[in-house]
Amino acid sequence: MPKKANNLDKIHSSVNDNTVPSPSLVDSELANALHHIKLEKKRGDDYKRRNHNEHHKQLRSEAAVKNLKAKAAEQSAEVAKVETQLELVTHDRNALADNKAILEEKNTLLKKQKDALRKGKECAIAKAAIEKAKKVRLKEKGVISESLCDIIRELIKLRVPVEHVDGVLHAVAEGLGIAIEDHVSARSVLRIILEGGVAAKLQLTHMILNTDCE
Repeated sequence: MPKKANNLDKIHSSVNDNTVPSPSLVDSELANALHHIKLEKKRGDDYKRRNHNEHHKQLRSEAAVKNLKAKAAEQSAEVAKVETQLELVTHDRNALADNKAILEEKNTLLKKQKDALRKGKECAIAKAAIEKAKKVRLKEKGVISESLCDIIRELIKLRVPVEHVDGVLHAVAEGLGIAIEDHVSARSVLRIILEGGVAAKLQLTHMILNTDCE
């Protein structure tokens, strides 16, 4: 650069001195000026290119940042969605657990009620059976059973008066906690005695006949 300044000074001094500079000097200065212009242009082009590249890099960086922010927002939304679903699932699970506990409690209560009803029914049936067992009828559809006829005959053998047989039967049953719902009349007692006597005579005759046959 100092050399360039000296040549220009020489040109200016020649002009001031009204002298014409040499062609070689002018060509040299023009060549230097053109070279300088080319260098400056190259520097400008390099600067523009670097600036253009930096601008594109900045745009790409901004686009990348924007894309990352969008993805981060999407991920945040997805995380929030998953958290909401998890809360709903947890709530449903807790609700199911509560319902299960309530159902188990109701089931236990129903079992207790069922057992109580069953026991109550069994007790009622047993009580009814006991009450039924405590009540006796001497006649079934107006007919005295053969087992009762045998008892009446045994009482007669024990010298119980005919008119007191019914009273004795009721007294004995009452002592045993049994209620007799009907009565046996003295006439029925006499008929039972007669039937028993006829049966005894028939049995005796049958035995005699069988003995003679042998």
